[in-house]
Amino acid sequence: PKVGIPRVLGGPIDGSLGFQNGNHSMFLTANKNGTVQQQTIYCSPSGSDSTGNGSASNPYKTPGYAIGRVSSQSGSADGLTVYLMAGSYSWGPPPYPYPATANRWIRLTPAPGVLRGEVVFNSWEGGGYRTRLVCADGVTIRGSVQLSSTAPPYLADSYLWVNNCVLEGPGADIDSGFFSASDWAGTYFTACDVSKNRNGIRSATFTRDCYVHDISSSPFGASPMVINSRCERRYNSTQFHGDIFHWFQDSNSLENFIMYGIRAVDFNSQGVFAEVHNGNAGQRTYVQMDNVAMVNVHMSKDANDASGSWWNRSTNHLLMWHVSMPDQVFRWGQSTMGTTLKNVSVIGSVFKAFSVTALPAGSVVERMHYTDPTYYQGMYPGSDVTTGNPGFVNPAAFDYSLTSTSPLRGRVPKTLTNVPIDARNVARGTLTAIGAYAGSSE
Repeated sequence: PKVGIPRVLGGPIDGSLGFQNGNHSMFLTANKNGTVQQQTIYCSPSGSDSTGNGSASNPYKTPGYAIGRVSSQSGSADGLTVYLMAGSYSWGPPPYPYPATANRWIRLTPAPGVLRGEVVFNSWEGGGYRTRLVCADGVTIRGSVQLSSTAPPYLADSYLWVNNCVLEGPGADIDSGFFSASDWAGTYFTACDVSKNRNGIRSATFTRDCYVHDISSSPFGASPMVINSRCERRYNSTQFHGDIFHWFQDSNSLENFIMYGIRAVDFNSQGVFAEVHNGNAGQRTYVQMDNVAMVNVHMSKDANDASGSWWNRSTNHLLMWHVSMPDQVFRWGQSTMGTTLKNVSVIGSVFKAFSVTALPAGSVVERMHYTDPTYYQGMYPGSDVTTGNPGFVNPAAFDYSLTSTSPLRGRVPKTLTNVPIDARNVARGTLTAIGAYAGSSE
């Protein structure tokens, strides 16, 4: 970097605090000369664990048995692909002895020619597969299935990757979840459709290109990185509460949180809640939450809902560029919680108003729009500030594109933020709009 302190990533993928904070390197496996072991095996609901041999013509029945069989025969299940014929399966039971995976994922995926909706995990027996690297790829997971930890008692280096899957729970108002992030050292969700469950992808290590809808609690929770994902139709539950992002107190100082390309509409609680403690003054936990970036983030709901967003964590380096929260007051709670903010940058963003505590001296706030200039004790800081109707096309239909007369248009030099696209992957012009959405024909 031209300024600041260089950081060299290094360290094992081991579930440690350094790994959780994103300070360890990413490792890739290449197979240039084809020397890395490639293993495949087949399963079918009509197969047999006693007479099958794992071939396409004579498949095993149970994925767990198949994984254990390969591991015991070859000494490792590293890089194993389990091809699943059409039908219903159980997530478990685990094989014994537990299969070995050191560096590469076990991948459970439809057999060639079989569609994602034709392979369904709809029951749970005795946990997962009890090895460290398990990937569900291109399958449907339905009902009260628990993608449970792979190794008791929840080993510090067990990881779950769910890619291109449909996850459909038993109902939005039922206390259930597809997984518990605390069971794993790392959980990764990519290109998934998640619905009809209490939580969405709450507190996953990494979420990208996911669609969460028709849930009753938190879609993303305390996730440290969510990219190009959206949430809508949060069910108005009478027993569950969850914000789009909700970072609870923690015993460790945490860092490296990125929210990029997020679109959340039609929900009934807070968009962002970064809280410092559990509600009891004597139990406050003053730990840092540093290096936070929100870019191209749109969160809007019911304008009559008083729930806003809160930030009352001690934070050094908080960046909010092209953020739209047009019907939420953003409350900075530092004075009431005794926490501190340093190095805050808010550029090209839309809020209902700011309130509670003024941002610290030296904060960069510019090219702003506030939708409610009469909010009680509202604050409207920044240079180049406008207020009032932001000029969205049809908010009632969740269309937050900009009218030709929107005051948000053409207000931010792209060189100021270097954000090349908006939340919909539309290219931004030389002068781009305030908020998460670029104006048409910039």
